[in-house]
Amino acid sequence: MMVRTIQKDLKAQGISFQSEADENSDGPASFMFSDPDGNIILIDQHV
Repeated sequence: MMVRTIQKDLKAQGISFQSEADENSDGPASFMFSDPDGNIILIDQHV
């Protein structure tokens, strides 16, 4: 699954992000959000 698809699905569930992947771009990207305990989660796509 592509990083932008995951980000879009999480946004639809009401998750807020510390940083977001540019949805209008292609290729490598990443985004970050916090879990309920405050841990930062990084989702990263290299290619």
